[in-house]
Amino acid sequence: MPYRSGSTARILRALAACAGCAPAPLLLGVLLTAGSFLVGAAPSAAQLESGRPNVFFDCEGRDCNSQYYRTEIGWVNWVNDQEVSDVHVIMTSTSTGVGGREYRLDFLGREELLAYEDQILWQSLPTDTDRERLDGVTHVLGLGIARFATVAGYRDLVALRGPDPESSVGGRRVVSQAEVDDPWNLWVFRLNGNANLDGEE
Repeated sequence: MPYRSGSTARILRALAACAGCAPAPLLLGVLLTAGSFLVGAAPSAAQLESGRPNVFFDCEGRDCNSQYYRTEIGWVNWVNDQEVSDVHVIMTSTSTGVGGREYRLDFLGREELLAYEDQILWQSLPTDTDRERLDGVTHVLGLGIARFATVAGYRDLVALRGPDPESSVGGRRVVSQAEVDDPWNLWVFRLNGNANLDGEE
């Protein structure tokens, strides 16, 4: 029976909503650790010697900046050949009705972990910059690979830390109109212009 985690996106959204809560990092750590008992296949000896999983990233289109992801997630072996990978990551995206984008990341196990399947959905806000979108995708991509690595038997690759509860700076959140003194009433204006001039003598 294949391992499926359709609720991963719901769990990540719940953890993101609870960015200021102290138990969130503990809950994520427990979920990642508990996932290691769901699939019994262990990585091969050659894979364990390298100590890092081989990841094949498959993406075409918007925000498929694989070089950025390779730079930011340096604790895995990024491979260009799907045949030598431990996990195949497929990323697709579609625009949302409000102007943001929804990213779907599918994690498919290979070789001994062929039964492993996981999916994470993440939505960017319409006000996000290109860098904020890249950082958001990098974050969920890293979480998905960390989850795979835990299930596959790789240990001590990453350390997950939540926000400091003593810190006044929490995670990014959407604020209500009542919390903002904004004379423009949270409106966003966009202006476009075009001119064309023809002449003859």
